[in-house]
Amino acid sequence: MGSTKRILVALDSSPDSALSLGMATTLAAQIEAQIETLFIEDVELVRLAGLPFAAEFDRLSGVESALNLAELNHTLQKRAEKMRALVQSLSKDKNIYANFKVVRGHYIAEAMQREAEILFMMLPRYLPSSQGMRSSRYSTLRKASDFTAPIYVYYSGGDESKRAITLGAELATMLGADLVVLLPSAQVAEVPALKQQLASEPGKKSVRFELVKTQISQCAMRVAQSGCTLFVLPKSSVANDSINVQALRTVHCPLVLVA
Repeated sequence: MGSTKRILVALDSSPDSALSLGMATTLAAQIEAQIETLFIEDVELVRLAGLPFAAEFDRLSGVESALNLAELNHTLQKRAEKMRALVQSLSKDKNIYANFKVVRGHYIAEAMQREAEILFMMLPRYLPSSQGMRSSRYSTLRKASDFTAPIYVYYSGGDESKRAITLGAELATMLGADLVVLLPSAQVAEVPALKQQLASEPGKKSVRFELVKTQISQCAMRVAQSGCTLFVLPKSSVANDSINVQALRTVHCPLVLVA
């Protein structure tokens, strides 16, 4: 991966983004990596706010109100400032290098086009800002004992998948979570070698292997049904595949894409 590892964290304003950030900074401190944080303002939401008929619906009160572009820009700016402060706080606490950048675009496209060995992201699930950053601040501070759901790794063969398994094992040890490796039946012959690889990794962890269909959509369904702490995948299994991306929206835990 090179002498200096880089971890990219794609952020929006949801509490899940803050959770991804907390995990990423903890990992960066452990593997001596640099953090690049990208706060992505949803360009489609901004365009929608500029339309005369645009409205937002408050799920708590049931009240519908006009979606105002100036107010939206102000809200996005405040959210970015709070996330920047969180990045600075966590990087200082972990003694790691981290930068922060705000861009406007499509969340997935902006994140996927950046070059980084490891990408933490949470597929967009836009939440009301009223819950916003107050709750997300605390979600990054969860203890390792809180992560009771497994870490899943999708293994499809090749170098990216091998790096994904190594990272998954590292994260499982770090967070005290079980590790589940999902692999297509075509890769079943590799299981003995993978077990040997995982046995040589430091730290104690529970590991199991499950055969799945080759489609990411089937894996996403399996992970969504059981719950997960993280879902680690080769980046190439997601890139330029809208069907896979749509399926992964159902997985309510941070994704970790490994190049």
